[in-house]
Amino acid sequence: MGIRVDVLPLEVNTPGQGLLRITGWEGASEGLQCSLQSSQSHEYLHEGGHWGNVAHWFRLDNLGAVAGAPAIETRIGPNLINPLLQASGTATFRIEVSNPQTGRSDMGMVRINSAIIASVESGPALEQSAPPAPLPSASVVIEPPAVATPEPEPAPAVVAEPAPEPAPVTPPPTPAKKANTWLLPLLILILLA
Repeated sequence: MGIRVDVLPLEVNTPGQGLLRITGWEGASEGLQCSLQSSQSHEYLHEGGHWGNVAHWFRLDNLGAVAGAPAIETRIGPNLINPLLQASGTATFRIEVSNPQTGRSDMGMVRINSAIIASVESGPALEQSAPPAPLPSASVVIEPPAVATPEPEPAPAVVAEPAPEPAPVTPPPTPAKKANTWLLPLLILILLA
């Protein structure tokens, strides 16, 4: 039958956080891992939000049974949520869930709930940048003294010369009409006959 994988929001929707729910998995849930592949680039998601040509396996820890459903789920964070949301506008994702201890694996497509939101640190460039400087608790705005600047002298006005008018275009003379050149040979033929 295959598995169905959904990324769902938490009860209190938190940026960069969600639940990875796997429905239809048959087998032990201990030691599961998953790899995520983009349908557009065919690359696999790696740690740090980077995509590469070789599958990277994310451990699925703390999987628990879902009450009233044949499913298991675990909480996931920005390392999976942010890159999936960044690329979800142009791609879908294939997931392979595997249990390396038993050799069992299954594949499905990831469905991301529209309520999922990325965290503030969305993207590898922001994760590598320095943290922002702390804001002072009380901010005092010091207005610099106004400095009177002399008004610049207006530049002398440049008078543009009018563009020369183009010379009138005269149509080429039409060749004079040729006299009826067919008349002379016709008369010669009539006389010869």
